[in-house]
Amino acid sequence: MILNFPEVKIKWTGPDADGAVESGWTTDGRIRYTTRLIPAADYVDVEMTITNLSDRLWRDVFAFNCLNPTSAKLFQDWKLKRTYMSAHGRPMRMDGTKRVRGHMPTVGFYTHEQTPWGLESPFVRGFSAISPDRTDGSWIVTLSDPPGAYMAATTPDSLFLFDNLDRCCIHSAPSFGDIGPGESSTTVCRLYMAAGGLEGFLKRYRKDLTELAPRQKWARPKRPRIKLTPLPAPAKGKFGRLGFDVQAEWMNGPVTLRLPETLHSSLGLHFIDHNRRDMPPLSMLDPPPVWKLDKATGEIAYQCKTDRGVTFAARVRPYVFRAGSVLVGPDRQAEKPRVLLGVNALG
Repeated sequence: MILNFPEVKIKWTGPDADGAVESGWTTDGRIRYTTRLIPAADYVDVEMTITNLSDRLWRDVFAFNCLNPTSAKLFQDWKLKRTYMSAHGRPMRMDGTKRVRGHMPTVGFYTHEQTPWGLESPFVRGFSAISPDRTDGSWIVTLSDPPGAYMAATTPDSLFLFDNLDRCCIHSAPSFGDIGPGESSTTVCRLYMAAGGLEGFLKRYRKDLTELAPRQKWARPKRPRIKLTPLPAPAKGKFGRLGFDVQAEWMNGPVTLRLPETLHSSLGLHFIDHNRRDMPPLSMLDPPPVWKLDKATGEIAYQCKTDRGVTFAARVRPYVFRAGSVLVGPDRQAEKPRVLLGVNALG
């Protein structure tokens, strides 16, 4: 772990009884930063706390952590053929992303899909290397060559992902949220160097996230997520709406989204959620699809297959804008709260 702050002299203390080492420093009137590295058998937790000593509000504070395999050749992936991020709810091999060549041609940034275009961090925009391919996760993983291990940079809430192909390093930039004068935020990263493959990593990360998320303590807690309530499935052989209710904290009542109301192909009408005598579907779903809830993200999803072999699925993830009331329109006036959903459908 390298701390690179030219204005201060970094000193580490430890290890303590748990093997952890710590460091911290203060610049008067600006910032206090502390970090604690806690080792385990095949991962390291990096706990960081930032205190705002200035008289100004800081928005979207993040750390730029680098997981660098310079001395571990089995994790060096010069073509991104073994490196993955999450996109549309599934792992995406990153050699399939579109790279934008900036003034440093080896670097690439992948912003989170909940960050509106144009509201990226000035640090990110300054590289002019933001890919149009966005992530919906907070992890980036590289598989080893030969297979059998992985290294991954993860965090509960990432503002963006980053890679640099001049040294094969990967980054998941942990967010501290907004920090006002005199306030402190704490977050934690988990850096894996573990045996296994992609499927094993994903299963483990989802499980570990439920333990990591409560250790993240922001000065200004995130606004509550939009509430998604799946509609009940119809009885066998009956029509019923395949949808969910959407309600944000500021709404008096929910609105309903049907996903889908009808589904068509060149073969005809595969699905309809209500009884129309003039529009009989090719098949009734048996059993009807049931939405599954991911408690860590608030995401709901389903997948089903008709008796004609057509598979269709949907996933919905609720978001709130990170910046909240600082969203502004062309007249520079604060906009009303918005509902923001990430919706993907697979036919």
